[in-house]
Amino acid sequence: MTFTAIIYTYNPDEAQLKRTISFALQLFDEVILIDDCSDTYIPKFKGVRMYRNIEHVGLIASKTLGVERATGNAVAFLKDNSALEHLDIDAAREIIRNFK
Repeated sequence: MTFTAIIYTYNPDEAQLKRTISFALQLFDEVILIDDCSDTYIPKFKGVRMYRNIEHVGLIASKTLGVERATGNAVAFLKDNSALEHLDIDAAREIIRNFK
């Protein structure tokens, strides 16, 4: 079983977005970033598939796009400011392994 993280973003704080992506890349088999037509520039991140909406469509439509593009058997939805750095990466991996 493979897991995809779908990260929704709209005008993010770049430092928080980088932390969320860094954590997601360590934990998930695939990471997808959906930019909901932010006003600010969002850089590309190595190992992340990024999609940018041509207009602001909101959270649910953006998540739907992510699910349509995901190749994993299961998905996890994250926001660009998810406080994942407080989680123990090994404990999180163990939880995911138990689902596989």
